[in-house]
Amino acid sequence: MGLLVLSVLGSGVQWDLLQLFAWGRMISEHARTMTFAAAVGKTFDGEMCPLCGMVAAAKKQEQSLPNAPDTQSENKLLLFFQSGARVIISAPGVEFGPPGDVMLPADVCFAPPVPPPRQACA
Repeated sequence: MGLLVLSVLGSGVQWDLLQLFAWGRMISEHARTMTFAAAVGKTFDGEMCPLCGMVAAAKKQEQSLPNAPDTQSENKLLLFFQSGARVIISAPGVEFGPPGDVMLPADVCFAPPVPPPRQACA
């Protein structure tokens, strides 16, 4: 769960969610004094609320950070996606094949413990 949260925060999704919240708040505030269509239009006319300004500044700062190449993480990624060796564990002396290939010796076959039921004579 923690890894999922870290990957989401590392991708910058928190700023998009905060921006959606800011737009919703702006629409609801504008819709108190005007129609819904006019409130949506005023929200997206380019004027930014303080929360929208904070989100824009945070996104700009995040993009301006230098991204140093990390060669160790690339190696870890390659090791993570390599397939491991297959291990098959079976009982000694037992060979597996298609179901039709299994045949028992004649001396191992047993008769049913009770005779089959007979129909009642009328």
